[in-house]
Amino acid sequence: MAIVSNEKLNEAYKLYKKGLKLVEIANRLYVTDGTVRRWKKNYEWDNERSRKKGDPIGDKNATGTPGNKNAEKFGYI
Repeated sequence: MAIVSNEKLNEAYKLYKKGLKLVEIANRLYVTDGTVRRWKKNYEWDNERSRKKGDPIGDKNATGTPGNKNAEKFGYI
């Protein structure tokens, strides 16, 4: 297995934060899309991209989450 430089990994992360799709990132960096998916999973890129400061951490369907219609319907909220 070839060793990927940290430069490609760092560049991929920057492109991901800008909103590029994984396939687009892979094409730009001349790596497979599976490689970019693995980086995304291993380095937990979603946690940084999707969560904003002040957002609750946890399941969006958890009891007490605003907009959870089932919790409201059954009296959990």
